[in-house]
Amino acid sequence: MFAINVTGPFLCTQRALRPMVAARYGRIINFSTQLVRASVGTGGVAAYAATKGAIVRHLGQVEDVAYCAVFLAAEQAHYLTGQVLQPNGGWVTA
Repeated sequence: MFAINVTGPFLCTQRALRPMVAARYGRIINFSTQLVRASVGTGGVAAYAATKGAIVRHLGQVEDVAYCAVFLAAEQAHYLTGQVLQPNGGWVTA
């Protein structure tokens, strides 16, 4: 699991950096899953999560996440660095 979740993205990023540095331009966008269970009503936060769960939710489509990557890769997003987006359709609210 460590190899897939940590080593894989590290090696891919390392490989992508060489041509990006040479071109003096590039974007690296990593995707990962969320630990939704930790945020949506387990343990001692069930009542809190139930009140937050009143927000209308929908199951996401590939496009919902793809548009986030398009946004991050856009030239206009050049000032964003190290951001974490949670495209979750309201499943995780805080």
